Amino acid sequence: MQLGVSVTLLTLLLGYPVAYYIAQSGSRFAMFTMAVIILPLFVSVVVRSFGWMILFGRQGNVNRLLISLGITDKPLQLLYTPGAVTVGLVHILAPLMILPIASVLRGQDPALREAASSLGASRAKVFWTVTLPLSLPGIAAGCVLVLAHVIAAFVLPALIGSDRVRLMATMIYQQVMTANNLALGAALAVVMVVATFALLALAGFVTRRSRD
Repeated sequence: MQLGVSVTLLTLLLGYPVAYYIAQSGSRFAMFTMAVIILPLFVSVVVRSFGWMILFGRQGNVNRLLISLGITDKPLQLLYTPGAVTVGLVHILAPLMILPIASVLRGQDPALREAASSLGASRAKVFWTVTLPLSLPGIAAGCVLVLAHVIAAFVLPALIGSDRVRLMATMIYQQVMTANNLALGAALAVVMVVATFALLALAGFVTRRSRD
């Protein structure tokens, strides 16, 4: 759960400014940014996972860059660490956070922000008092999508994290296929399903409160 919360927060912090730019900017670069976000969804998670394995390997590009910059004199163990899994999951799940927020931001009435500005509110205050509260449904939807996918993630943690990074899906696989402990595997599966429904209920509650 700690990894799921970390990935969700990182995707929110990195994804909200991108979604805001896409929704508020009418430039061609904003459309290009949207294309860059959507296109990776058509690439298999396995392919992207192997890409991160190459980057984080002991002879990978990241270690070569660190050595060339003088930050370290020998390759670091970047692969099979929680940090590598976090970066990989953030990269894969970022579109699931950006797209709902951008959709909600595009649906906001510009007259509300104009009214707040005409009453003397600064751009920062307009954002904190008008834009951000009205975008809570998109934030809630994005957080639920990302957290639910992290809980159920299997391929990327298995390839990048191996058995050193334990997530719910990988633990279920190990208990059922390796340890032959069907009872514990079934119990973990029930916990995962209950946690997913709890997230959906929480998102629905946040959405209703934001509309009231």
